[in-house]
Amino acid sequence: MLKRYFDTLLSLFDLILLSPVLIIIGLFIRKEDSGPVFYRGVGWADMGTLSGYSSSEQWLWMLKKWVDHLRRMMVQGLKRLENF
Repeated sequence: MLKRYFDTLLSLFDLILLSPVLIIIGLFIRKEDSGPVFYRGVGWADMGTLSGYSSSEQWLWMLKKWVDHLRRMMVQGLKRLENF
């Protein structure tokens, strides 16, 4: 039960922490290209087939991977402290 609350609080903290960074990146993209920040495109999927995707899906995927990596690092650090 405690882990669930910890994960929820950590995710909320990460979202609050990263929101300004993502907004600034979006503003830079908008200023540089004068185009949309979010777009739809076509890319290669598994088995060599074409698949549609949106740029927001890529951002969310990268953000989730980064948050998961940070969470694993924090958990490992807490385990080391417990063993100390």
